[in-house]
Amino acid sequence: MTAGIPGPGFETLLYTDCRVGQGLSGAAGLQFQARSSSDAWEAAPVVQRSLLYEAPSSWMLARRPVEDYPSSFAHVCDGSWATGKGQYLGREASGSREGNQVTHAVVTRDPESYGLVRPAQLFGADWWIPEPVEGTVCPPVGFPRALEPGLGDFDLERLRDFVVDQPGGGDFLAALHTALLGAVDPGGPRVLFVAQDTGTVLRWLAAGTVLLPQRVALGVSFKAFTTDPVRCGHLVVAVHPEWGADATPPADQGFSLFDLRTGECPPAEVERTSWEWVEAFLSEDPYDVRDAVEVAGASGLPRDAAAGLGRAVQWGVAPCAAVETQVVEWLCRADPALTRAYGTEVFDAVTSGPPDRVSPDRVSPDGGVRTLRLLDEAACAGRI
Repeated sequence: MTAGIPGPGFETLLYTDCRVGQGLSGAAGLQFQARSSSDAWEAAPVVQRSLLYEAPSSWMLARRPVEDYPSSFAHVCDGSWATGKGQYLGREASGSREGNQVTHAVVTRDPESYGLVRPAQLFGADWWIPEPVEGTVCPPVGFPRALEPGLGDFDLERLRDFVVDQPGGGDFLAALHTALLGAVDPGGPRVLFVAQDTGTVLRWLAAGTVLLPQRVALGVSFKAFTTDPVRCGHLVVAVHPEWGADATPPADQGFSLFDLRTGECPPAEVERTSWEWVEAFLSEDPYDVRDAVEVAGASGLPRDAAAGLGRAVQWGVAPCAAVETQVVEWLCRADPALTRAYGTEVFDAVTSGPPDRVSPDRVSPDGGVRTLRLLDEAACAGRI
C-alpha cells in the first residue's frame, strides 16, 4: 500500500475575537476571521459547534497566564470531516475581558484528503495557524504541503517508540484499543482521558486509531480539552484535572476512564484482537501494521477473522483454528478485486505448516475438511 498521503486537500477556517472590520461578519466579537474559500463556509457550523477552544471560567476569573492554558485539538465527522487546533489568547481583541482564543480548522467533504493519516496525528503538523491573520483569507492545506516536513513526533515510528517507552505501554494501548472498539459500537461507553498535556492525549489516541481502519478512525470524534465532557458529544474527550471537579464525571456517566497521571485503565477485559494488533505494532514495522489493519478493515469480516486475514496477507501468519474457516470462506465470497490482490497470500498462509495438518492450534474440530473443501472451491472458481 502507499504511504499516508493526503489527497485533494483541505479548506480552512480561522475563528477568533475580532475588532470591527477585521472578521468576516464585519462586526466586533468572536467570529470566523478568515477562510480559504467560499467552499469552506459550508463547514462553518460544524466547526463552531464542535471544534472551538473551551476555556475554564475559574482560570479566566483568576487571570491565569496565557502560557498555563493547554492547546486544544478536536475532530468530528458531521456532514463534513473537520479537524481543528486551538490556543487561548487571553484578553479580547479590543478590551480587557478574558476569553479570547483562536481555532484553526481544516475541513473537507472528501475523506481521501486524510490519506492514511489518522486525524489525531495531525496534531504534529507544522501548518497550524496560532494567531489571527492579516485580512480575511487563510491558505488551504493540501498536497504536498500537508506532508512537509511531516508529522513530527506523530509519525508512526515515533508513536511506536512513545508507547514502548511508557511503563506498561503495551497493556495500556491494548486497553485503549478495546475501549475505542466499544466507543464506535452503537450505545457503547465513550472514552475519557484525564491529563494535563494535550500532546500526550493525542499520542495515545493516534496510536490507538492507527490500529483501527481509516474509515473507522475518521469517524472517531474527539476533543481535548473540554470543560463539560457529559454534554460534549464526541466519542473521545479529555479533561484537565485542574479545571474543576465537574470536569471529571463519575463512572456511571458512561465513560471508559484513562487517567494519564496514574496510568489507570478501565477494568474491562481486553479483546484478543487488541492484543494481537498491539503486539504487531510494537514488534513489526508500524507502516506494515497499518497496511494489515486496512486489509482487515476492507474484508468485511468480524474483528477476529479480519485480524487473522490481515496478518495472513502481511506476514504470512496462518489464521488460528477459531477463524480459519471464516478466512477461507472470504476467499470464496469476497470482492474479486480483493481476492486478486490478496488471495495468493491468504492461500499460502492457510496451507503453510505440516502437510498432515494435525497441529492442534491449526485444525478445526472436523479435522480441516471444510477448510480443504473451501480451498478447492476457491481454486475451481479461479480465485487463487
